[in-house]
Amino acid sequence: MANPLQFPLVNGNRYAWSSVRIQANGQRYVGVKGVNYSQEVAPGEVYGTHAQKIGRTRGEVKPEASIELYKEEFDALINDLGDGFYEVEFEVVVSFDESGRVITDQIHSCRIKKPDSGHSQGPDALTVKVDLDVMWIEYSGKKPLKTMVNGIV
Repeated sequence: MANPLQFPLVNGNRYAWSSVRIQANGQRYVGVKGVNYSQEVAPGEVYGTHAQKIGRTRGEVKPEASIELYKEEFDALINDLGDGFYEVEFEVVVSFDESGRVITDQIHSCRIKKPDSGHSQGPDALTVKVDLDVMWIEYSGKKPLKTMVNGIV
Protein backbone atom coordinates (compact mmCIF):
# COMPACT_ATOMS: atom_id res chain seq x y z
CA MET A 1 0.00 0.00 0.00
CA ALA A 2 1.25 3.47 -0.90
CA ASN A 3 2.18 5.98 1.76
CA PRO A 4 -0.35 8.79 2.08
CA LEU A 5 0.73 12.32 1.22
CA GLN A 6 2.27 14.16 4.11
CA PHE A 7 0.64 17.49 4.89
CA PRO A 8 1.33 20.30 4.76
CA LEU A 9 3.01 20.08 1.36
CA VAL A 10 6.06 22.28 0.76
CA ASN A 11 4.69 25.83 0.62
CA GLY A 12 1.24 24.25 0.08
CA ASN A 13 1.95 24.13 -3.67
CA ARG A 14 0.19 21.62 -5.90
CA TYR A 15 0.91 20.86 -9.55
CA ALA A 16 -0.33 23.57 -11.90
CA TRP A 17 0.02 24.16 -15.62
CA SER A 18 3.24 26.09 -14.95
CA SER A 19 4.63 22.89 -13.31
CA VAL A 20 4.30 20.94 -16.58
CA ARG A 21 7.28 20.26 -18.86
CA ILE A 22 6.50 18.85 -22.33
CA GLN A 23 8.98 17.03 -24.54
CA ALA A 24 8.22 15.52 -27.94
CA ASN A 25 10.79 13.75 -30.07
CA GLY A 26 13.44 14.62 -27.46
CA GLN A 27 12.83 18.37 -27.82
CA ARG A 28 11.29 20.52 -25.08
CA TYR A 29 8.32 22.62 -26.18
CA VAL A 30 7.29 25.59 -24.07
CA GLY A 31 4.52 26.82 -26.40
CA VAL A 32 2.04 24.12 -25.46
CA LYS A 33 -1.47 25.22 -24.57
CA GLY A 34 -2.76 21.79 -23.57
CA VAL A 35 -2.10 18.08 -23.50
CA ASN A 36 -4.84 15.51 -23.05
CA TYR A 37 -4.40 11.79 -22.69
CA SER A 38 -6.32 8.85 -21.35
CA GLN A 39 -6.13 5.10 -21.44
CA GLU A 40 -8.69 2.48 -20.70
CA VAL A 41 -8.73 -1.26 -20.57
CA ALA A 42 -11.83 -2.71 -22.16
CA PRO A 43 -12.40 -6.26 -20.86
CA GLY A 44 -14.60 -8.60 -22.86
CA GLU A 45 -17.70 -9.82 -21.07
CA VAL A 46 -18.37 -13.53 -20.72
CA TYR A 47 -21.95 -14.73 -20.38
CA GLY A 48 -23.26 -18.27 -20.22
CA THR A 49 -26.83 -19.48 -20.08
CA HIS A 50 -27.68 -16.99 -17.35
CA ALA A 51 -28.37 -13.25 -17.42
CA GLN A 52 -25.53 -12.66 -14.96
CA LYS A 53 -21.99 -12.12 -16.27
CA ILE A 54 -19.83 -15.13 -15.34
CA GLY A 55 -16.44 -13.71 -16.22
CA ARG A 56 -14.35 -11.30 -18.20
CA THR A 57 -11.36 -11.44 -20.51
CA ARG A 58 -8.12 -9.58 -19.91
CA GLY A 59 -9.31 -6.97 -22.39
CA GLU A 60 -7.66 -4.51 -24.71
CA VAL A 61 -5.72 -1.40 -23.72
CA LYS A 62 -7.04 1.61 -25.62
CA PRO A 63 -4.97 4.79 -25.27
CA GLU A 64 -5.69 8.16 -26.84
CA ALA A 65 -3.95 11.51 -26.74
CA SER A 66 -3.89 14.98 -28.20
CA ILE A 67 -1.69 17.99 -27.77
CA GLU A 68 -2.50 21.63 -28.49
CA LEU A 69 0.48 23.66 -29.64
CA TYR A 70 0.82 27.26 -30.61
CA LYS A 71 1.23 27.58 -34.38
CA GLU A 72 4.97 28.28 -34.20
CA GLU A 73 5.63 25.19 -32.03
CA PHE A 74 3.50 23.01 -34.32
CA ASP A 75 5.54 24.18 -37.30
CA ALA A 76 8.75 23.46 -35.35
CA LEU A 77 7.51 19.94 -34.46
CA ILE A 78 6.67 18.97 -38.02
CA ASN A 79 9.95 20.49 -39.24
CA ASP A 80 11.79 18.36 -36.63
CA LEU A 81 9.90 15.26 -37.80
CA GLY A 82 10.57 16.09 -41.48
CA ASP A 83 8.92 14.89 -44.66
CA GLY A 84 6.54 12.05 -44.00
CA PHE A 85 5.79 13.49 -40.54
CA TYR A 86 2.57 11.40 -40.39
CA GLU A 87 4.73 8.27 -40.40
CA VAL A 88 7.36 9.26 -37.81
CA GLU A 89 7.03 7.81 -34.31
CA PHE A 90 8.04 9.93 -31.35
CA GLU A 91 7.66 9.99 -27.59
CA VAL A 92 5.78 12.63 -25.63
CA VAL A 93 7.02 13.10 -22.07
CA VAL A 94 4.88 15.07 -19.62
CA SER A 95 6.68 15.94 -16.39
CA PHE A 96 5.10 17.64 -13.42
CA ASP A 97 7.72 19.41 -11.31
CA GLU A 98 6.75 21.35 -8.19
CA SER A 99 9.12 22.02 -5.31
CA GLY A 100 11.41 19.15 -6.33
CA ARG A 101 8.61 16.57 -6.53
CA VAL A 102 8.70 15.25 -10.11
CA ILE A 103 6.14 12.93 -11.63
CA THR A 104 6.55 11.83 -15.23
CA ASP A 105 3.98 10.37 -17.61
CA GLN A 106 5.12 9.08 -20.97
CA ILE A 107 2.99 8.73 -24.08
CA HIS A 108 4.74 6.03 -26.09
CA SER A 109 5.18 5.59 -29.83
CA CYS A 110 3.08 8.54 -30.95
CA ARG A 111 2.29 9.39 -34.53
CA ILE A 112 0.47 12.46 -35.73
CA LYS A 113 -3.00 11.42 -36.77
CA LYS A 114 -4.87 14.68 -37.37
CA PRO A 115 -3.73 18.27 -36.99
CA ASP A 116 -6.72 20.59 -36.63
CA SER A 117 -6.14 24.25 -37.47
CA GLY A 118 -9.13 26.50 -36.91
CA HIS A 119 -8.10 30.13 -36.91
CA SER A 120 -10.32 33.17 -36.51
CA GLN A 121 -10.14 36.86 -35.72
CA GLY A 122 -9.43 37.76 -32.13
CA PRO A 123 -6.70 38.56 -29.62
CA ASP A 124 -5.65 34.95 -28.88
CA ALA A 125 -2.54 33.33 -30.36
CA LEU A 126 -3.14 30.76 -33.09
CA THR A 127 -3.04 27.10 -32.03
CA VAL A 128 -3.14 23.70 -33.70
CA LYS A 129 -4.76 20.75 -31.93
CA VAL A 130 -2.98 17.53 -32.89
CA ASP A 131 -4.69 14.16 -32.40
CA LEU A 132 -2.12 11.42 -31.85
CA ASP A 133 -2.13 7.70 -32.54
CA VAL A 134 -0.61 6.17 -29.40
CA MET A 135 0.64 2.67 -28.55
CA TRP A 136 0.37 3.00 -24.74
CA ILE A 137 0.68 5.43 -21.85
CA GLU A 138 2.87 5.09 -18.78
CA TYR A 139 1.58 6.95 -15.73
CA SER A 140 4.11 7.91 -13.02
CA GLY A 141 6.56 5.37 -14.41
CA LYS A 142 4.03 2.52 -14.20
CA LYS A 143 3.15 0.34 -17.17
CA PRO A 144 -0.53 -0.48 -17.74
CA LEU A 145 0.02 -4.27 -17.98
CA LYS A 146 2.30 -6.55 -16.00
CA THR A 147 3.82 -7.79 -19.24
CA MET A 148 4.19 -5.56 -22.26
CA VAL A 149 4.87 -6.58 -25.86
CA ASN A 150 8.62 -6.70 -26.59
CA GLY A 151 9.86 -4.21 -29.14
CA ILE A 152 7.23 -1.56 -28.36
CA VAL A 153 9.22 0.91 -26.29
